[in-house]
Order: sequence, then C-alpha cells, then structure tokens
Amino acid sequence: EAGADILAALSIARDEKNHACITFLEAAVEAKTVQSLAERKEREKITFVGMLDDVKSSDVHFHVSNDAMITANSYVLKYRQSKLLDLVPLTEKTFPVVVDLTEVSATVLRAYLHYIYVDDCHFSSLHATQILHTVQFARKMECERLARLGEQYL
Repeated sequence: EAGADILAALSIARDEKNHACITFLEAAVEAKTVQSLAERKEREKITFVGMLDDVKSSDVHFHVSNDAMITANSYVLKYRQSKLLDLVPLTEKTFPVVVDLTEVSATVLRAYLHYIYVDDCHFSSLHATQILHTVQFARKMECERLARLGEQYL
C-alpha cells in the first residue's frame, strides 16, 4: 500500500485543486502499490517454495520412480491444478495419502510441482530430456502454459 505521507499529500493537493501535483502523487501511489504487490508476490513465492519441501504441511506423498517420495499439499493442488488432485484418493481417513506415480521421475514431478506452487519453472537446471518429459507430463495434466514454456525453452 501507498505510504501515509503520500496519501496525506494527495489529499492536500486535491483540496487545493493542484492538478499537476495530483497527477504526480497519484502516479506515486500507483507505483508504491505496484511495488507493494510485487513484494507481496515475492514473499508468497518464497512461502510456497518452502511448503513444497515441508513434510509437516504436506498431506499427499507421490511415490515416483527410483523409490523417491515427493510431498505436496492437497489445498495447493486443489486451487492450482485439479487434474493432479484427481489422482489423489482423498476419501481416505489417514494422512498422508500416498499416490503411486512411478512412471514419472522425481525431477519431472518436482519441476511440475514447483510450477504449480510458484507459477515459475527453472528449466535452466534441467537437461533437455527432463524438460521434454516435463512438457509431456504437463500435457497429460492439461497444464498447457507449462508445456508451452518448456517447448519455448527447448
């Protein structure tokens, strides 16, 4: 949000009908708000990245190839990617729920979940075959934006 000092100055400028000052201060308020939103989004991104590796906040465990286990939170899946949540039998009373995805590598699922959690994927840390497999898995999960991003990176 914009600072109280900027809002107070804007109020005075409006009272005095100083249009040049009003325009300038409104731009400052908007810039401050945009900066605040960007900072908030960055904080949320850090929070969600932390949740990705936090066993305490996860109630879904994906058993992937090489006997690896990747954790996720069903609420994040519900609101960000319902197709993946369709694989999770949430009718069970015991948590965490274990979902068998042994046809998917840990690297691919981790890249996919990272995208789901923070709307970003770091393809630079993946090999070309891993990116291709991530694109294929994204298509299977009907996540077209991630698939397009991967194809563009290749």
